[in-house]
Amino acid sequence: MTCRTAVNRASGQAPIQETHTPEALREFVRCASSLQDLLYDDRPLDDEEFLFMKNHFQNLQMAFFSWKQRYRPADDDKPADAFQC
Repeated sequence: MTCRTAVNRASGQAPIQETHTPEALREFVRCASSLQDLLYDDRPLDDEEFLFMKNHFQNLQMAFFSWKQRYRPADDDKPADAFQC
């Protein structure tokens, strides 16, 4: 799977089967790491790139919060310092 496949899933296109979830998460981490590197390179983004990235972050955040409300509602009651990586 590619970063594009993960983006397609977020945009409502064909769902990723549950058996692909670990693969999708690994690909997400790879893509996020690549984006992090790009941002740390401190290259200015043009307006189109900025809006594209901003919209995808908003979509990802909405999807995550929706999922979290369904499957992890108790996590909202815990203080932020209770989570450790």
